[in-house]
Amino acid sequence: MTKTLFLIFAAMAIMIGSFIWFVATWDKTAEEPIGGHINTEARA
Repeated sequence: MTKTLFLIFAAMAIMIGSFIWFVATWDKTAEEPIGGHINTEARA
């Protein structure tokens, strides 16, 4: 049981750590906004 809990906590630490790394290294200028391609005139 102790080994299972350790593996669960290790997996969670890797997931949280990778998410923090992803956010910390995000380059906002390299990506276009998600709504940047929406044509508002086509809806009217």
